[in-house]
Amino acid sequence: MGLKIRLAHRHSGTEVRDFEVEAQRESMSPQITLSPIELSKTEIILSGVGVYLVFLACFFVEALYALCYILPVYMYALSVLLQLVHGDARRHLKARQNGQFA
Repeated sequence: MGLKIRLAHRHSGTEVRDFEVEAQRESMSPQITLSPIELSKTEIILSGVGVYLVFLACFFVEALYALCYILPVYMYALSVLLQLVHGDARRHLKARQNGQFA
């Protein structure tokens, strides 16, 4: 399979050259060779430890977020609830002491 290319001089038009180029399909396609990566046992263990440390760091960040933002909201809600319950209990206690049964 050949490819013919004709080149001519633009101004004079007299100089004409013919070139025949042989192109093979194998050379036209890019050649990518993948070689397997060989890891030693130490590298495999270290990569596993690295993944574990990243997971642990994410867990601690999430726990810190819970301590700083979510826990105070729950504590505030619990304190409001306890004040309501304690206030109701105090009201009932005063009513019993005064002889009124509410």
